[in-house]
Amino acid sequence: MLSFLKKKEIKELKAVLSGNIIPIEQVPEETFASKALGEGIAFEPVNDNIVVAPADGVMTSASETMKHAVGMTLRNDMEVLIHIGIDTVALNGKGYELLVKTGDKVKAGAPLVKFDKEFIESKGYSVITMMIITDSGNVQNFSFTTEKKAVKNKTVVVSLQ
Repeated sequence: MLSFLKKKEIKELKAVLSGNIIPIEQVPEETFASKALGEGIAFEPVNDNIVVAPADGVMTSASETMKHAVGMTLRNDMEVLIHIGIDTVALNGKGYELLVKTGDKVKAGAPLVKFDKEFIESKGYSVITMMIITDSGNVQNFSFTTEKKAVKNKTVVVSLQ
């Protein structure tokens, strides 16, 4: 009767950046590569410096201080961490512009963080960006793409079952 009030099912997560896709195990940082934070996928940005939401959800972590990582909870209760760069916590937010706040509701493709690739790399840091599923929520199974290239908000990088 009130089916229009039901949450729309999320069946996929799309690329948060355009560029090369890197299997999480190949990320040159042990915490991510070992999957200590969860299963994931990584992106090496090519001609792109704005990270977008992989699906509809609510921002659960958007630090005004650090700015290099954001967390969101999707409508299916899946929790996703997006971490821009490797060891970039040392930059204390320099080179990043946070475009959302904790509590913001966002749609897939909504801009989340803008970063200055040249500045970050000039300080000796990589801008490889990880998208980690820290909690699978109501999702029973998921699989990652084997594609090598991603187009932001178009390429499906995680299929959910």
